[in-house]
Amino acid sequence: MPLSSHLQQGVADTLRWSALRDVQRACVEPILAGENLIVLAPTAGGKTEAALLPALDVLLREPGQGVRLLYLSPLTALLNDQEPRVQRLAALAGLDAMSWHGSVSGSLKRQFLREPAQVLLTTPESLEGLLRGGHAPHLFRDLRFVVVDELHALAASERGAQLGSVLHRLTAHCVGDVQRIGLSATVQNPALLGAWLRGHSARPGRVIRPQSAPTSRAAHLLQMPSPDAALADLAQRMTGRKILLFTESRAGADQAAMTLRHLKPQIAAAPYHAGLTRDQRAFTEEQLRSSQEMTVCSTSALELGLDIGDVDEVVQWRPARTVSSLLQRWGRSGRRAGTPARLTVYTFNPWETLEVAAQLNLAQRGEVEPVVPSARHFPVLVQQMLCASLYARHTPESLWNALQGAPPFTGILTDEYRQLLRHLLSTGLLTLVQGELVVGEEAERQFGFQSFRSLLTAFDAPDEYTVVDQGAQMEVGRIAARQLPEVGGTFLLAGRAWTVMGTDQAAGQVIVTAAHGPAVPPGAQSAGRYTSYACGQEQLALLCGGSRPEQLNATAHRALDDLGKAWTGSQPDELTIDVQGAQAHIHTFAGHQVNMLLAELLSPFGKVTADGQKVTVQLTDSTALPALTGWLQHGWQALSAADMEGALAKCLPTATGRFARLLPEDLAQSFCGEQTPALGHLRLVLARTSAVRVRHTSGG
Repeated sequence: MPLSSHLQQGVADTLRWSALRDVQRACVEPILAGENLIVLAPTAGGKTEAALLPALDVLLREPGQGVRLLYLSPLTALLNDQEPRVQRLAALAGLDAMSWHGSVSGSLKRQFLREPAQVLLTTPESLEGLLRGGHAPHLFRDLRFVVVDELHALAASERGAQLGSVLHRLTAHCVGDVQRIGLSATVQNPALLGAWLRGHSARPGRVIRPQSAPTSRAAHLLQMPSPDAALADLAQRMTGRKILLFTESRAGADQAAMTLRHLKPQIAAAPYHAGLTRDQRAFTEEQLRSSQEMTVCSTSALELGLDIGDVDEVVQWRPARTVSSLLQRWGRSGRRAGTPARLTVYTFNPWETLEVAAQLNLAQRGEVEPVVPSARHFPVLVQQMLCASLYARHTPESLWNALQGAPPFTGILTDEYRQLLRHLLSTGLLTLVQGELVVGEEAERQFGFQSFRSLLTAFDAPDEYTVVDQGAQMEVGRIAARQLPEVGGTFLLAGRAWTVMGTDQAAGQVIVTAAHGPAVPPGAQSAGRYTSYACGQEQLALLCGGSRPEQLNATAHRALDDLGKAWTGSQPDELTIDVQGAQAHIHTFAGHQVNMLLAELLSPFGKVTADGQKVTVQLTDSTALPALTGWLQHGWQALSAADMEGALAKCLPTATGRFARLLPEDLAQSFCGEQTPALGHLRLVLARTSAVRVRHTSGG
C-alpha cells in the first residue's frame, strides 16, 4: 500500500527527495494498515519522516477535530529542533504543527486551546499539565496517533513511567484506538518496548528494523599517561575538523573546553551541558551546524537526536556509562556518504582500558543493554495518585480503575494499592472528603507552591543556583548547591573560571566575577558509572585471550598484556581467587550489582568490599579461606530464595526521589528490588564455582 499521490507529490516537489530511505519505505505499509510500531534506526536515520509521512497520509483520509497526532520527546531542546521539520511535513497534508512546553508563550498557548493545531509536539510533563487543565476531552477526542521519539531514553525511567500512565489516562478520552509509534536507537529487546508502548491498544504491532548495509565504524583506543597529555594529543587534530567530545560530567566538559581553548586558541572549543543557559546552548548548536572547524565538549546532552550536522570524529573521555550510550555517541559521526563513523576513546589506566575494550567489542557485535520498563513503579504511582486527586474527582475505587491498566502499574496488586492509599491517607498526603480523594495538608505543604507545579514532574531536579556574572549582569549558567565553593573560592562553568563574590539565598543566585588563574571544576570527573554484568563478562573473556578491538595504541596493548598475564591458562567459566596475605580477591567480573550482592552473602567470612570486577574478603583467621572456598563451591546451594532476597534487600540502594521517599518501607524495598537483575546474574556466577582456582600472590 503506497503513500497517496498527494503525499508523493509533496515529497518530490517540496522536500525534493528522489526516493525514501529504507526505514521510511519499511514503515509505510504497516502504518497505513493501522499497526503499532517500534522503529529502530541510528540517530539521523530518518525515523521522524518514517513515522510522520504515512501517519499524515492517514490523517488526509480520516479527517477529525482537535489534535490528531501527538509527538512526544524527552527534551525541550529536541522539540525546538524538530518543530520546523515537523511543521514542514505537516504542511504537506495541509495541517498545522506547534510545540507546547514551558518556554512557549502564554499567548500562543491560549490561541492553541482555542484553535488546536492538528499536530502537537510536547514532553511527558507538559502533557501532564494539559491533562491537569481539563483540556483532554476538548483537545484529544479524535487523537489518531501517538509518536514517541527517543523511546529507549524514556521507557525505563521515572519519566517513562509517568508517560505510560499519562497516555493511559489520555487515551481514555479518545473515541478510537490510538495508534502508537515508538522511535528508538537499537535496543536488545524492542518487542518488550513495543508491548509497553501499546498499553491497552488492541492494534497488532511489529518491530521495524531495516536490513541496511552495516555502518562502517573505526575506533581508536588510546591509553594516555594523563588527561593533559590526551588533550594535547586531541589539540593536534583539531585543525580543519569538527569534533564532538563526550564526558560523563559537566565539570569534565568545562575543563576540557577551557584547556583546548588554551592549547589551540585559534579554533573554537565550547562546552555543552544542561548547566548552561538556553541561549548559550543554542549558540553552540548553531556554530556546530555551520562550522567546519570546531570542538564541542558535551555531556550526554548531545547524545540524543538533536540535529547538529555531521562531525568528523567523536571522542569519548574514559569509559561511557553504557554500551548503548557509546553507540549513540559513535553514531554522531560518519554521516557523509563513504565516510566511516570515527571514534577515539582516551583512557588513563589499565582497568579503564580493559573496560573500554569490552565496551567496544560489545558495541561492534550490537550487544547493548536491554531497556526494561517497570510494571511496578510505586514512586510514579504516588505522583499519579496525587495529580489525579488534585484535578479530578475520584473515589478510592475509581482512582484505581483509572490507573491500574497503565503499563507502569500492571504488576501492582490491588492490595498493594490499598496499602499505599492507607499510607498516603495516614500521612496527610491525601484526604477523604465525602468519599472522594483530595490532596491533604501535607501534600499542600510539600508541593503546593506555584500551584502544585512540582507535582507535574515525576523526577527530582537537582538543587541548583543560578550563576550571575557581576560585571556583565548576565546569567552564566547553573551550579549544583552541593558543589558551590565558599565566597572567594573558584570554579569552572561555561568553559571559564569564576570567583564566588556572594550568594543571594532568596533569589537562588550566586554572584561571580571572572577569575584569574586555575580553578577547580565542581564535582567528580565521572558520576555514578557502574560496570554491567555483560561488560564485566566481556572483560574476563579479554583477559582469558579473547579478541581485542582493532586500533589500540601501544600503551593500551601493553596494559592489556600485563593484565592478561595473571589469567594465563584461565578459562572464562572458572572462578579465580587471588589470596594476598589476609585478603581474598574473588574475581567474578560480574559487575557492581552482582558483586555487591555476593559481598552481602559473604559477610560472615570477614569484612567485604566490592567493585565491578571483584569481591574482596578480609579473612578473619586461617580457617576462613577453606570455609570460603567450600561455600563458593557447594555451600551456596543451601541458600533458599528467601535468603537470596533478604541479602538483596540489605544491599539495595535506598529509594530516592521525592515520591519514592513517600512510600512505606516495604513497597520502597520492593520497587528497588525490581530494578536490578542481580539475583539472576548471581546464580549464573555461582553456577560456575565448582571450578575454583586459588592463587597465592604477592600483589593485589
